[in-house]
Amino acid sequence: MEPLKKILLRLRNVFTKKDDSVIPTDFSDLAPLDSIDNTSEYLNALDWALKNRRIRNVALCGPYGAGKSSIINSYLKSHADAQQKSLRISMATFIESKTEGSDSSHSVALKPDEIETGILKQLFYKVPHTKIPQSRYRKLHKGGKLIAWRNLVLISIFLLLLGFIFAPDHVINVTNILYETWPFSTLPAKVAIVAFAILFTGVLGSIAWCFYPAFSRMKISSISISAKANVEGDEESKESIFNKNMDEIVYFFEETRYRYVFFEDLDRLNDAAIFVRLRELNTLLNNDDEIKDPVVFIYAVRDDIFSNEDRTKFFDFLIPIVPFINSTNSGEELSKRLEASKKKEFLYNISPSFIDDVSPFISDMRILKNIYNEFIIYKNTLQAEPNLELSDESMMALMVFKNLYPKEFAELQKEQGIVKRAFEDKIRFVNHETTLLNKEISNSSEILEKIRQDNLQNVKELKVAMLYAAVGNAQIMEIGQYSYP
Repeated sequence: MEPLKKILLRLRNVFTKKDDSVIPTDFSDLAPLDSIDNTSEYLNALDWALKNRRIRNVALCGPYGAGKSSIINSYLKSHADAQQKSLRISMATFIESKTEGSDSSHSVALKPDEIETGILKQLFYKVPHTKIPQSRYRKLHKGGKLIAWRNLVLISIFLLLLGFIFAPDHVINVTNILYETWPFSTLPAKVAIVAFAILFTGVLGSIAWCFYPAFSRMKISSISISAKANVEGDEESKESIFNKNMDEIVYFFEETRYRYVFFEDLDRLNDAAIFVRLRELNTLLNNDDEIKDPVVFIYAVRDDIFSNEDRTKFFDFLIPIVPFINSTNSGEELSKRLEASKKKEFLYNISPSFIDDVSPFISDMRILKNIYNEFIIYKNTLQAEPNLELSDESMMALMVFKNLYPKEFAELQKEQGIVKRAFEDKIRFVNHETTLLNKEISNSSEILEKIRQDNLQNVKELKVAMLYAAVGNAQIMEIGQYSYP
């Protein structure tokens, strides 16, 4: 017992030992949240819509970064029954940066066939292949060596039966030959047959074990029995476009329990036709008598995806999402993060006035989080440089610029781009203005020198000047080196 106690104590120490190498961090992930404040009204509205059997198409409307995905996560987390019946599909495209020779940016285009194929993949790859055995959309799955062994046994039995049907004489001759050469031929016939069956299945098991990777890649395309008889397998399934696979999708919903489908980021595709086809599909599914419960499509889209009339016509219920962060309150969120960092003993010298200056440019929660994350990484990395001193505010300003203008930041790292040109233009402007000011200073200096020299040298010149002013003589008088009219 004593050795056993020592082993258990050592195991307990291993599993309960604290990892002192873990360094506390102040990072935030960019994934949608599943528990956020002030969402009760959204969750109640969504729950009411999903329980209303008349509603088939629901819209969560709000700008990008408003928190639509976080609301979906929060709802599914708090409603386990709805989560089990929910599918989530996302088909986003993204904005491509400006290229050299072009001042315009555009989104990465996806063809309609690519969009529809992507939706089909996310549908059918969600469930195990055993739930939709008749579907043409199959994904690779782990079969196992026992299944390969079972298949070999079944194929052997099938071939043996075919032999008895189409060539019984040959099968009987082969059986007699095997029985005569059988080492246990002296045994009774029934015992010999059982022994042979056990040995044969063992050999098939060894083959399945050794050649399982090869068997897993095999596929029967056709079986030729005779010159006139031919049994062919199904052709290899090919991915088809969305509108040619309605039967597949209907079969999917008939065989599974999924009734809520959440579509996210489809509005980024800028293709209104996909919404029309999805609504047609929703109508088709809900008209199918084999599907007992309504199938509801929930779209997370921006407000301006349709016009006013089309929005209320297309959707059965709309839930407006007020953005959790925008340019007016992003400064408050950034201040909260800085205050929370102090509690974790992360101190950053960033003033409220600086936050007020940069916050109007930040209107997205993900961007704000990423600015903060990159600020921490850059700050901690550059602190290791002994000859480099950067203030926290300068570092934060650089991270704001990096996230709002990533292409310009990349060019700046290569000593190129608009920021580099701005500094060069500043130097040229300063030099130009310096030249103009020096020229103006030189002209002014000459004028001042003449003014200093233009004065009366003695009392006699002063009396003459006073006399001239008194009599108003129009003749020119010369006094010293100056002439007076």
